[in-house]
Amino acid sequence: MASITAALGPLFLLILLGAVLGVGRIPGGDFWARMERLIYFLLFPAMLVATLARADISQVPVARLALVLLGTMLVLSALLWWLKPRLNLDAAAFTSVFQGAVRFNTYVGVAGAAALHGPQGATVAAVALALMIPTVNVLCVLTFIAAGTLGRSGLWRSLLALAQNPLILACLIGIGLNLSGIGLPGWSAGTLELLGRAALPLGLVAVGVALRPQALLRRDLGLWV
Repeated sequence: MASITAALGPLFLLILLGAVLGVGRIPGGDFWARMERLIYFLLFPAMLVATLARADISQVPVARLALVLLGTMLVLSALLWWLKPRLNLDAAAFTSVFQGAVRFNTYVGVAGAAALHGPQGATVAAVALALMIPTVNVLCVLTFIAAGTLGRSGLWRSLLALAQNPLILACLIGIGLNLSGIGLPGWSAGTLELLGRAALPLGLVAVGVALRPQALLRRDLGLWV
């Protein structure tokens, strides 16, 4: 237990630091919005490519990962749709509940896996992301369509955004470099590794900045579900 708290404690302190910075609006302006874009479009994709391109994927139980993680997501999705008529939420609120239930916090998950299990944990987490990110995005788009909140133009925009998702592209590039045997030649390995090191601490602080605990005071059924 002590080893677990020692590994995860610093992660929660970084999130807490972010919450303090968010309350104090430090450094102000749209700094954190821009920082989140930098993390999402550059730093985290660099970490995924660096991890997957050099990983020994043969040591990762991909089939079991897919069965457990994707199976759980599909069961939870079915449960939410079964609950839909009983929740008495409008279509927009239900799609928000659906996303809140099936989406996951990538930064916290990967940081936790790396802290608890080192490079092997980060590798398994990266493979899990390669499985889960496309699946969760497809499930959410299908939910928008089924709930009637996504028109034809919205569908095409969603599919285009899915095809351009930087995390999905990073997973595909990393796995492609790995399976092709190219890996990360020359200085690319060191460059991507340096960029990737910044992704998790900054991502955790950004998670804290985005927290809005006062929302829990709202008498909102959808939020609590």
